[in-house]
Amino acid sequence: MGCTEATKAVGATWVVRTHRIKYLRPAFAGEKSVVLTWVSNLRRVLSLRKYKVVRMEDKAVLAEGETDWVFVNAATGKLRSIPKDILSVFEVLPKENEAEVMKHAQD
Repeated sequence: MGCTEATKAVGATWVVRTHRIKYLRPAFAGEKSVVLTWVSNLRRVLSLRKYKVVRMEDKAVLAEGETDWVFVNAATGKLRSIPKDILSVFEVLPKENEAEVMKHAQD
């Protein structure tokens, strides 16, 4: 979608600030699962991305997680504002619409 090239072009990179994972059910060898991911929030220097790991057979949610990503100057490691052209690449899924994510597991 162009984010990687645009980020490099401005001399920046994304760095993980925190991960949170909640394991809900076990997964077993041979089972097929899918990872659903979406951007939940974009702020001046931070992006919150959420995840669900879903077993395909019964649509059971095996794990849920989220990662705070910060936008930094690649040379100095200092936080920097996310440029508008990079912000525009992302579609934010508001918290109240997160139930829609499970519909994609049906596909």
